[in-house]
Amino acid sequence: MESDISNFWSPWVTNTMFSWKKVLGFATKRQYEKNDTILWNGQIVDELYYLDEGQIKMSYLNFEGEKKSVWYIESGNTFGEAPFFLRRECSMLITCERDSIVYAFDRKVVMEIILHNSEIMVDMLTRMASKIQTLTRQIYDLSLNSPKMRLYRMLYFMSQTRPGNTANISQQDLADLLGLHRVTVNKLLVALKNDGIIEHDIKRKRIVVSNPSTLLELIEREQNT
Repeated sequence: MESDISNFWSPWVTNTMFSWKKVLGFATKRQYEKNDTILWNGQIVDELYYLDEGQIKMSYLNFEGEKKSVWYIESGNTFGEAPFFLRRECSMLITCERDSIVYAFDRKVVMEIILHNSEIMVDMLTRMASKIQTLTRQIYDLSLNSPKMRLYRMLYFMSQTRPGNTANISQQDLADLLGLHRVTVNKLLVALKNDGIIEHDIKRKRIVVSNPSTLLELIEREQNT
């Protein structure tokens, strides 16, 4: 069961692409503050972006202005690959979760870098494949697992991968990631908190998994029902 959890999809893209550090001198440096928007959905993208410092959030935005969080990009990763290479409009809203430093590479520079640097090309292909795999696992989870199982698995995954068994995430973002209603997530979190399995600070948007072994037992029990 634990090996299965270790393969659970992660909403945090954390793999550091060190090879891009070598070519930052060919890009334009941009600084953003927390909550700033880097890209709007519908915006034409003619640059590829590298997040050097900070954290960004990628969300879908519908015509009514409602947002659905998809994942978070942490420092050391590129983003905006899909609209850049497909030459299409950006389909997501990309905002800063923290003060961030971003390097923007124009199209001509990116093509030159890829053609003459196999390490960067392999790095980029690997990261893009990783994102596709994450989305595939997310679709599987949304299609086949119950709301309880989705939340329990995500919380246990957090306990095994996030510093201090802690995730700084709002109820709404957690609900969006899991394809659940916020009220459903709230009820499940309250029950886990009352059972001493998690600590949940709504105002600070923080969830700490204080008893992962009991949470794992709940997962196994839910799986066998």
